[in-house]
Amino acid sequence: MTASLNTLAAGLAALGLTSAAGATPADQAEIATRVEAVAVLVDLHAFAPLERLFADELRLDYTSLFGGEPETLAASELMARWAGLAPGFDATRHAISDIRVDINGDEARAGAAVVGTHWLDGDTWVVSGRYAYEFARRDGEWRITAMTLIATEETGDRALVERAAARLESQQSP
Repeated sequence: MTASLNTLAAGLAALGLTSAAGATPADQAEIATRVEAVAVLVDLHAFAPLERLFADELRLDYTSLFGGEPETLAASELMARWAGLAPGFDATRHAISDIRVDINGDEARAGAAVVGTHWLDGDTWVVSGRYAYEFARRDGEWRITAMTLIATEETGDRALVERAAARLESQQSP
């Protein structure tokens, strides 16, 4: 069993997943899976299970894409925002790769490359960059306490954001 854990730890280190004393390969896997799950659950519009990945309150920073200031908000508010936008697209696909995790006790940081593609009425908007996450272990589970997008490239029509929100709002109006 120890040899298996050592092999797993070596494999995680080769992927850039590192940890301080006390962190286990299972912690590494849980955090990496949560990073992947955020993207998948947004794309599936599964906001109730998505909310459970976050701490009750988190810091959100999309300033590299939209300007403004980072903000602190409730996870429920973030889910309401995403639920008021993501289903308005024909589809979205947030492809996550190159996940890196660093654990220090009950806190962790993770980063991942992202390519977010959004489709609406034959038009496309693509944002590429990296996500930076901060985690805290709460009640035995890793919860996201901060999420920052570092956008590096954008192609297509950013106006799809407003169109998707308007489309969803018109579908929900009586």
